[in-house]
Amino acid sequence: GGRVGWDGPDSPVSMSDPSITHHIIDRPALPASHKALPKSREFVQPQWVLDCANQNFLLPVGRYGLGKSLPPHLSPWVDHGEEGYKPAYAEEIERIKNGEAIAPDAVEVEEEEEEKGGSSDGSDGEEEDEESVKEDIEATPQTEDKNDDDEDDEDEDEEDDDTRKRKRAADEEEEELDLLAETRRDELQDRVDALTRQLAAEKARYDVDVQRVQDEHMAEIEELATQLDQVEAEHRGQREKLEEEYAGKDAVISAVASKLTQANKKVEDLSEEVRAVTDRLRMAEAEAKAAREAASELEGVVARMREEHIRALGEESKRREEACEEVKKDMIREAEEQFAQANVQYMKLKKDLDAARDGRGKLEKELAEEKARAKAEERKRKAIEVQMAAEVAQLKAAHAAAEANAARVAQQSDLDRSSLHAERLEMRAELEQSKAACSTAHQTLAALVAEKEKLASENKELNSVCEELMQMVEKGEMSAAPEQGII
Repeated sequence: GGRVGWDGPDSPVSMSDPSITHHIIDRPALPASHKALPKSREFVQPQWVLDCANQNFLLPVGRYGLGKSLPPHLSPWVDHGEEGYKPAYAEEIERIKNGEAIAPDAVEVEEEEEEKGGSSDGSDGEEEDEESVKEDIEATPQTEDKNDDDEDDEDEDEEDDDTRKRKRAADEEEEELDLLAETRRDELQDRVDALTRQLAAEKARYDVDVQRVQDEHMAEIEELATQLDQVEAEHRGQREKLEEEYAGKDAVISAVASKLTQANKKVEDLSEEVRAVTDRLRMAEAEAKAAREAASELEGVVARMREEHIRALGEESKRREEACEEVKKDMIREAEEQFAQANVQYMKLKKDLDAARDGRGKLEKELAEEKARAKAEERKRKAIEVQMAAEVAQLKAAHAAAEANAARVAQQSDLDRSSLHAERLEMRAELEQSKAACSTAHQTLAALVAEKEKLASENKELNSVCEELMQMVEKGEMSAAPEQGII
């Protein structure tokens, strides 16, 4: 590989190093301070380096000499076949690569001679005259020396006189020739200066053209930058919109978590009520059969109210023979539906925001605690099942009120069913995704229902639940009623 240096400190190569082959100078002529440098190196303009790099080939330096008009710049990314135009210099480079081109220096000399025209011919004629004069000067001493040898043989005295005369004549003639040569050199120097100025003017025009092209390129770059700014602004707006959507989803998650907390609190309250009810169930065993008949009538009303919910959920296939069992089943279904909706919403938001994963773990932990509490409550209900018999007598008196309440509940359920129908259409697609997550809850609820079927009578509990539902209907809280079901 080659070495690269520069005219300055820390350069690995001295500027006067004779091993330098190419010297890059961006000047129309060689500066006076560089004339003492070795003549073996080539002085070229900077474009020679770029063209060699673009062509991946060491190009001849004839066209890149100081003060010469540079060839057109050939971009390596232009497909001449596609453009339909191929510069002559590109064809010349191909011939050089193939070894077919003539010497570039000779081509450059011919082009310069064509540009100069007749002025070049006149200069050549003057140079030939100067050379002929110099030859005469060189030939004159040789002739004189030869004549002197002949005259020495004839007469030494005459030879000295003639020799001095010829020397004086030769000196005078040489002085005249020197004056003539100096005059012609001055004329040639003037012509060289004129050509140098002409080349400088051409280079100035070339610099103007280059600056114009650079300005055009900068305008195009600025236009592209403006377009990029517009695209960036559009993307920024979309990103802000997505962030707003995520913030809304965070709010929904917070609302769901709050509702679940309220539901857990209500479940705890209902658990306390269940304990009180189970105490009363011990006294209701004697009148369980009569209460079952009354509950059967209520079962038909409740079954009609919940028939659409039963078909939508598809999780229950039988009706309870006893009214308290059917009401419990429906309440459990309502609670299950609300839990499934909350869980589906939670799972959907979890996919969008990874930050909600901790909340999901907390909810699952609370659900597990509630399941354990429900199992404990059922074990207690099994132990106090006998105590429910005493409450059957009170259920007979409250049966008429329960029917009226059931009618009002049915009317309110119709209104709720119309609103829930729209929600069910939206949640139906999401319900399938949440079934896997709720499978454990379904199994626990199914076990709870199977154990509750063994209860002899729960009409007292049914009346309590119906009264509670009526209170919630009057307060406009029917939407939260499924969360208050007994689990």
